[in-house]
Amino acid sequence: MSKLVHRAEVAKLAALLAVPADELRYLEPLDTATIIELREQAADMLLDADREQLGRAARAVSRVPVSFVARIATRRVPPRLAARVAELLAPPRAVKLATRVPAEYVADMAPYIDPTRVTHLLAVAPIDTVEHVARILDARHDFHSMGRVVSHLDDARLRVAFDAVSDDSIVRTIPFVENSTGIDRILDRLNDERIIKILHFVDEQDRWVEILQLIAVVGTSQRARLAEILMNLDQTLRTHVLETVGTFNAWDVFFGLFGVLPQPGREYFAGLMAQRPTEFLESVVRAAVQESLWADLTWLVIAMPPHAGRNLLTICERIADETGSPGLEELVRQLHEVTDPKTPSAS
Repeated sequence: MSKLVHRAEVAKLAALLAVPADELRYLEPLDTATIIELREQAADMLLDADREQLGRAARAVSRVPVSFVARIATRRVPPRLAARVAELLAPPRAVKLATRVPAEYVADMAPYIDPTRVTHLLAVAPIDTVEHVARILDARHDFHSMGRVVSHLDDARLRVAFDAVSDDSIVRTIPFVENSTGIDRILDRLNDERIIKILHFVDEQDRWVEILQLIAVVGTSQRARLAEILMNLDQTLRTHVLETVGTFNAWDVFFGLFGVLPQPGREYFAGLMAQRPTEFLESVVRAAVQESLWADLTWLVIAMPPHAGRNLLTICERIADETGSPGLEELVRQLHEVTDPKTPSAS
């Protein structure tokens, strides 16, 4: 799995633990699946640590009129405690209470709520409350809370939430969305014009790495859509995408995009890569060896202009000799069969 996905999962864990991501750098050797498991276990531990006391608080709240609880909660109850009690309330009671507290207090609770435990609340939250909370979280730059919740909103509430926030928030929220289905749903609600506007904003801010994180996890149909949009951007922007891929060694993400492009698009990006220095092309081949991207590397050599393809094949031969990679040696052999002119047989 992409290093960019790993990076995003570490950021989610850091946000959950309320520590800077740099403090979790020691987790880098762990695989992405382990990071996800750690985050899920940490979330469960945070909730379960005081479950008995929270249960008593939830039962007490259930005996008091909703209007009184809402008034007292916003004045006296810390948002962290309110969020955890809300998760334990009976659904009808929790829904009534959620509609009585101000949007600002709901936004205060957002960082501490586990969305999987309050789906019944999110499903009936008033549309105007969703909009107000989204605007507040946007203003606070609380992208982690927004990212965790959006996967659990229905289509109407998801559309309202993302219509209410800035392009910057959309870009910075997506890495915190819990799964690829959630990201696909966000993109479904954004028309091409909005996505193009976002991509121009990303380019101005030099934030292409966040778009690469998105491309790494979206479904095939949305990846193909993004590829088509990228192909219609200015050449300068497309070049910046390629440069970011090289900087972060995100060649598995690039090839995922490359693979859904039509042939003219592949030839275009292959032509851009043909203009890059040898060190850049070497990084492509080494990434292919590390991730076993043999089919993708084959397509790249074939899609390049002939002279550039031969140059890349020469680089493959050198790295195959250096690393002894059986996969790369086989790729070189197959490419020679495809690209070398056939020797005419003697008559």
